Amino acid sequence: MKYTKKLTAQRKMTKQVKFKRRVLLEILGKIWYNKNIDRERGIILKDINMIKENYNNYIEQQKRGYEITAGIIGFAIEKLREKGLISQDVQITGRIKSFKSAYLNYKKDKKIDDCFGVRIMANDDDLRKIGKELSKILIIKSTKDHSQRTDTSYNAVHQMAYINGEGIETLKEMDSNLFPLIEIQYWTKEIEEKCWLGDLSYAHYKKRDIGKLAQQYKQNPESVYEELPLYYEIKGTEVRQLEKAETLDRLYPELQEKLDQEQPILGELERA
Repeated sequence: MKYTKKLTAQRKMTKQVKFKRRVLLEILGKIWYNKNIDRERGIILKDINMIKENYNNYIEQQKRGYEITAGIIGFAIEKLREKGLISQDVQITGRIKSFKSAYLNYKKDKKIDDCFGVRIMANDDDLRKIGKELSKILIIKSTKDHSQRTDTSYNAVHQMAYINGEGIETLKEMDSNLFPLIEIQYWTKEIEEKCWLGDLSYAHYKKRDIGKLAQQYKQNPESVYEELPLYYEIKGTEVRQLEKAETLDRLYPELQEKLDQEQPILGELERA
């Protein structure tokens, strides 16, 4: 009986995944004619501002469900910590893709199913325990082990997952369409160090020249902020969205140093 219920929930979630991917692709200007994409006729020319507005509306509709899911993940990890099953230095962050990032992926014909993400940073042993615990509250749709790739030193494990509302009493009465597909990233401390200022830094990943970014910031800070994702700090059930300046500091730690080198900071860089 339990197996039948779980299978029914998984089938339900699979339909939701397909529906939401189709909605998101339509928002970004692509039509699905059938199971295969007509790559030539499937592109609709739309006003970029209209596409942006539709994307932001979609994100806003799913945002609350994402934050609830992030809080549930944070709570599950906090319980492991309280029981002494994992170390105390586990860190959890979250992010929601900016329109620019999603649109660039769309134009490159990449999948756009990772708009919402949660990143867990811990040692290997803790990550294994956390992954096992989260499998009890999430329905895992796919897993990608980047260590199998030979063209990068980025070896994190990514999972695409939904919250399993059937197994959480307080969520049973809520509309499951409010809960988005989320990319769970499992990072070791080694990856975290490389992604801080190493060859896997955010600036390197986004192919951003820090000098040009500094010039853009000095001329128009809002234009830089607009390109950033929404960034979260997750501690237990507390899910805090960072201010724009905090997010900028987190993602581009090199920027402050570059600005300091060029001229003294005169209250230019906002602090939360």
